[in-house]
Amino acid sequence: MEKKKIVCLCIIAVIIVAIISYFIGYKRAYDDFEKNLDNHKVSYQTFYATITDIRDTNFTIDNIALTVKGLDINDINFRGNFEFIITEATELEWRHTKINADELEIGDNISIIFTGSIQETEPAEINDVIKIQLLDDEK
Repeated sequence: MEKKKIVCLCIIAVIIVAIISYFIGYKRAYDDFEKNLDNHKVSYQTFYATITDIRDTNFTIDNIALTVKGLDINDINFRGNFEFIITEATELEWRHTKINADELEIGDNISIIFTGSIQETEPAEINDVIKIQLLDDEK
């Protein structure tokens, strides 16, 4: 009888150690995952602009590059001239409806959502435009 109690206590101790180890490992892995997310945060920026030029390019699917002038409601850093290429990864929408790049016209007001840095040239170049939203009431 004494031997059975010792075996039962040993089994219970092993189960308790296994459960505690699982939760410690889970907590540590989750903390490492969150730390990794913090190190790779993507910072999006948005500004508003008017399209001043639309030109064809020969190296993207949509073959369109836009030059825009930032609106006065923007931060002072986004009131100048900017240029970017519409790629296949760039989302285009008007009133939550997808549109094609050829539906954009000179004079249209748009919002530009991008990540990364801006090359300080004239006009400034934006490399990674995520989304363009047409802001005008009518297309």
